[in-house]
Amino acid sequence: MLGRANMRGGVLVVAIYAEALQAMGHRVSVVSTRRPLPTLRSNLRRVATGRLPSFKRPPMPRSHLEGRGLDWTILQHPGPVTDAHVPDADVVIATWWETAEWVAGLSPSKGRPVYFCQHFETHDPAQAERVLGTYRLPMRQVCVSQWVADQIRAATGRGGQVIVPNAVDHDRFARGPRKKNPTPRFGFMYSDSPFKAVGVAIEALERVRASRPEIEAVCFSTRPPRPSVPLPPWIECEIDPPQARIAEIYASCDAWLMSSRVEGFGLPLLEAMASRTPVISTPAGAAPELLAEGGGALVPVDDPAAMADAVDMIAGSDPIAWRRLSDQAAEIAGANTWAAAAERFEAALADAAAEGAGR
Repeated sequence: MLGRANMRGGVLVVAIYAEALQAMGHRVSVVSTRRPLPTLRSNLRRVATGRLPSFKRPPMPRSHLEGRGLDWTILQHPGPVTDAHVPDADVVIATWWETAEWVAGLSPSKGRPVYFCQHFETHDPAQAERVLGTYRLPMRQVCVSQWVADQIRAATGRGGQVIVPNAVDHDRFARGPRKKNPTPRFGFMYSDSPFKAVGVAIEALERVRASRPEIEAVCFSTRPPRPSVPLPPWIECEIDPPQARIAEIYASCDAWLMSSRVEGFGLPLLEAMASRTPVISTPAGAAPELLAEGGGALVPVDDPAAMADAVDMIAGSDPIAWRRLSDQAAEIAGANTWAAAAERFEAALADAAAEGAGR
C-alpha cells in the first residue's frame, strides 16, 4: 500500500519488489492514492500570489510503477484506505507511516500486516509523534538499512527488525572499467529538503574550486533549484532526466557526493558505485556498510571542509589510485543484486504470513 505513486526512490523500491514477487509466482496487488481536490485555503493562497484558483484535481505524476504489468489500483482520493479498497491476502504491506496507520485498521482477512520501513520518517516536527506511534504498532518491521532499525529501536525501545538492504539495477547502471576524467568532475542529487543538506555539498565544491578552478560539477533534480538552496551558475543541473540519462550522469563523474544528515538507505550511492563512480558520503543510511571496504570516503555530517578535503583528494589523485577506487566501488555494488534482495524480502513476508496463520 502506497500513498501517492511518483518517481521517488522509495516508490522505485516498491515497484521492483512488486514486480519481482509477481515473477516468483505470487499474486501482488498495489494500491495507491491521489492528491485531493484543491482546498479553499490553497485557492486563497493562489489568488494572493496572483494565480487563478483551481477546481481540478492535480494531474497524476509519472511513476516508477508504470509499464511493469502490475495489478495497480489508483484510488480517486487521498486516503484513508479501508477494507473496501484492499483485496483479501496473506500479507498487507505498509510502505510509509501514514499507510501504516491505514493498515493497522484493516480486518485480519486483508493479511498479516508488515511495515516496510524505508526511512525514519520524523523529519516533520508536526507529524513526529504520529510517526513514532506507527513504529509502536504490532507489525513486523522490514527495514532497508541498519540505520533505520537503530533509529526505531532507540526511539521506541522495540527490536526484532528484519534488515533487507536495497540493491541496484546492474543492467541499467553497471559500466565496464573506465578512466578518470582529464578534468575532474563531481556530481550530486539536488534537493531543497533540509535533511539532504545539499548546501554542504555545494559549499564543499566551491571550496575546492577556489584552488582548482578547472573542476566541473553536475546535479539532477525532479524540479528546478529553489532560492532556499541556491545553485552556483557553474554547476550544471538537469531537471527530471529520464532514467537512462541518470545512469549517464553518474558515469560521467569522478565522484558522487551525498551530504544528507539522515537517509533511509541512499539509493544513489549504489547506483553511482555500479557506474564505477566512487562516492563521498556522510555516514547516513547504508553508507557506512557500503564504504566499509573502500569505494569512496565517509565524512562527518554538516562538515563542508571535510567533504572538500575528500573532493580535493579525488580531484588530485593519479589515474591508478582513482581506478582502484572505481573498481572497488563496482565490486561492492556488484554484491547487491535485486534478485537476492527480493528473495530476502519474500522470506520476511513468508515469516509474517506463517506467524499470522499460527494464531
